Amino acid sequence: MELALDIADRYMMAEPDITYHWCAMKPIFLVSYWIATKFCSGQYETTKAENQALSLEQILKSIPEMSSQTIKQLEMHILNVIDWKVTVPTTVAFVDAFFGYIIAHFTSPFFQHAKATAVRIAEIVTVDNRLARVKRSVIATACIEHAYHLAKVSFRLDAALFYEGATGVELDDSLYHRVYLVIGDLLYPRGRK
Repeated sequence: MELALDIADRYMMAEPDITYHWCAMKPIFLVSYWIATKFCSGQYETTKAENQALSLEQILKSIPEMSSQTIKQLEMHILNVIDWKVTVPTTVAFVDAFFGYIIAHFTSPFFQHAKATAVRIAEIVTVDNRLARVKRSVIATACIEHAYHLAKVSFRLDAALFYEGATGVELDDSLYHRVYLVIGDLLYPRGRK
């Protein structure tokens, strides 16, 4: 699902003339989801149509006013606009990479639990529009810190070092702090009981 949202988001950012109305966006979201399911099932590498999780018939039922030819044209248009870069690293991919390294060196079940927590936090916060323009690696670093915070362990230094090693860029502390606070607001909403 995150890959489908990422594809739709990158497409809409590259196409400024798109009307942001549900009727106009519904085909984009459905075709982006179709692209993501085809990619995840390996259909772009093979010719097996039965591998895909979402079929063209299912899309046609959801958008009866569009023909199969139009949907296929929209698929090619979206892929061309995003330059066929379907595998943009997601927030969860950065979390997986971080914990893949940690778990390879330490066998404690604590890290498995921390990874599951960080992945869940990443899934929750990825859909928040306040983080739409923030790099996924920065969001992942903040998710990792929140996961460790929930476990009462201070781990920001190591997460920041991993970010810098993985991206080759020094972590911007002010941006990181803002992202960390937004994620905190999402996890612990104020005023709700």
